[in-house]
Amino acid sequence: MLTGFRDLDSLMGGYFPGELVLIDGEAGVGKSAFVLNTALQAAQHNQATAIFDYETSQERIRQRVTSMLTSVPVHSMAGGEVGKQDWPELFLSARNTALSRLHVQGSANLAPAQMQARVRATSEVRVRDGKDPLSLVVADPLRLMGPSAPAASEEQRWRQLARIVVQLKKLARNLRIPVLLVGTLDRDDHQQGGERSESSQLDALQVARDSVDKVLVLRTRDEAGSPEKTRMVEIVLAKHRGGLTGRVELAWQGDCASFRSLPKRPASTER
Repeated sequence: MLTGFRDLDSLMGGYFPGELVLIDGEAGVGKSAFVLNTALQAAQHNQATAIFDYETSQERIRQRVTSMLTSVPVHSMAGGEVGKQDWPELFLSARNTALSRLHVQGSANLAPAQMQARVRATSEVRVRDGKDPLSLVVADPLRLMGPSAPAASEEQRWRQLARIVVQLKKLARNLRIPVLLVGTLDRDDHQQGGERSESSQLDALQVARDSVDKVLVLRTRDEAGSPEKTRMVEIVLAKHRGGLTGRVELAWQGDCASFRSLPKRPASTER
């Protein structure tokens, strides 16, 4: 499955069946929008996605997707400030068949095993209706996944998250489709009180990191001459199991939650 971004696909070849891909990066850089852009690109090429979003309402996700399709800013739709000139585009987007391929799942407190059951059930319904099964799973964000009861300690919580990552890798392998996970597996080796993290927790995090096939890190870049509402985002392919690492740049238009490829330029690769 291609990401839909030319230079990124050239660098890493897209997403492959059974892969777990971690989408990391600083707050506010557009990680959730990036995976939603990928899901929409897939939907426009007849590939369906299950979206498990633990942070954003279904209505907000629909607004973001509509904004990507129409370039009508998300805040305009949310605030009821849509201009008369935008209504024709909005009407057309509502009839876009790609939207039927985005399956936003209610995800409160869902464990990976329950996610797998949901994905299988959704795929079965699609096949029964004469459609292709799901081709992609999005889980966003890692920090909100897991048991509803709070962990006894920060260390225990990190071990829980590490186990979830391993389970998501098994989900990807069992379903033979890529899973995109928004989150981070980085943390300091020291706790707030100066005590060193427990070795069992560090071991769990290492196992989780080993389970991830690709890591994409998003970083904002300020570039002179860019339009006020458009920023440059560097996508760093920090891990690529069996392949090259490197970096590419995309344009990020925050008010429309939209990424796009830049005029053709070679990706920077590393070995």
